[in-house]
Amino acid sequence: ETVNGIEITNDETFYDSNNQAASAATLIVGKDAQETYKDGDAYPGEDKDNPDWVWNTGNLNDKSATTTSTTAEFTGPYMGVENNFIFNDDSDNPPKVGECIDLPNNYISLCLDSLTVSDDNYATYTFEYDNSADLSDADGGLTSAATVFIHTAKSEGLVIDRSDLGAINGTSTSDIKTDRIWLYMQAGEEGGISSGTANQTGVFYKDPNDNKVKLAGLVNTSGSGTNLPFAHINFDNTKDTDILMELNMTAAETSSDIELTLTPYHSTNLPDYNDNISMRWGRSSSKFKALGTSASSEEAYELLWAGSWAAGGISRQTLGTKDEDHRTRYGIIIRDPKSHGASDEVVLDIPGDQVQANVVIKGTTATTSSSGGSVVVNPIPSSASVLAEEITSAAAQNLIVVGGPAVNPLAKSVFGLTAADFTPNEAMIRLADNGNKVALLVAGYSAVDTRNAAEAVTAGKLKGLNKVEAKVTSPSQVVGTYSVE
Repeated sequence: ETVNGIEITNDETFYDSNNQAASAATLIVGKDAQETYKDGDAYPGEDKDNPDWVWNTGNLNDKSATTTSTTAEFTGPYMGVENNFIFNDDSDNPPKVGECIDLPNNYISLCLDSLTVSDDNYATYTFEYDNSADLSDADGGLTSAATVFIHTAKSEGLVIDRSDLGAINGTSTSDIKTDRIWLYMQAGEEGGISSGTANQTGVFYKDPNDNKVKLAGLVNTSGSGTNLPFAHINFDNTKDTDILMELNMTAAETSSDIELTLTPYHSTNLPDYNDNISMRWGRSSSKFKALGTSASSEEAYELLWAGSWAAGGISRQTLGTKDEDHRTRYGIIIRDPKSHGASDEVVLDIPGDQVQANVVIKGTTATTSSSGGSVVVNPIPSSASVLAEEITSAAAQNLIVVGGPAVNPLAKSVFGLTAADFTPNEAMIRLADNGNKVALLVAGYSAVDTRNAAEAVTAGKLKGLNKVEAKVTSPSQVVGTYSVE
């Protein structure tokens, strides 16, 4: 019923015919005392035309059991709230670093706090077709060679794994560090296969010691489908076997493409080689002629990424005609494949380590009372931590005071405690009024007592306590071994 614009709803009634004084009714009074919702309606507080959260209800009249699922709608009666948004590409405006997804009524927030690799800890690596490379320092006949040129501005950012080569120039098998590598193939054999033939790829590099181009050795690229490692990325913590470079033939023909593949790997976080980046380099009469089949033209199959799960296995996705940057699971940024493909090159920004996200779950602001109640612990920024002598007015802010009066004068001035108030093997966690603010003390008789009390707070061991002071006992004086009462 509505009275003077105010809705009154009889929510429930209790009637006792033998004792009228015990009879009662629960009334809901307000502007909107009662509301009816159906499946898909906006949750209260959401934009009704474009809600982020909606009601998810069904089968409410059923008396059967409810069965939940992560892949299909529930069976039986159910009522809940579900998200009405999808973040699967950049046009959906997904949360960026420092942004959050807020659950209804700000119950909790899921926040992308940070990434493990900073924006300035990336190195650019370029893989390009060069039709006139001067390799004459190593082979006098190669003044204008058709090559695949791999280079980076990072000193020693590339390492040739000479022990993996099919044939080595010289006797040493030690790795070669450089910032420039050229891959070369030619029709037929020349000079005792000194530089690369129809079935072997010559691996040239620039020696940083004398700036001369030299031949490291040959990769045996005969046959098809073989993965032949020849080098790896060497930047910060992305090194050794983290990102290998491999060659393989797409078919056993001299005119077939050669694939150059980067294989990111991490034994725990990326163990299945399902993040590979492959570049197809076209050939004519064995010699390299372009990225893809045609020079100066972007093509879908000239750049591929392996890692999308399809039909129960790993599938390869074509990237060659994509006109936006892509990020792989390892964190490699593939820059605008379409634009770079038209110039017969692939440009990668490789992170100094595998990129992972720090996701923080945040609750609402804690409220405390010195007359009892629960304590809710929320993270505080490190900038809020100061020494006692840096506090000019203790009553001007809420305080968390760590340490007793022997080491922290605020324990005496705010809480009125002295050293005699502390007992061996014990610590106190006390909540007190601090003027118009609130103060929390975490202090023990010894350093171990104080550490265990602090651990009890951060670990949520005070949950369920309904008093202004808790005692933490550490009879063994071992950090991490204690009881709370």
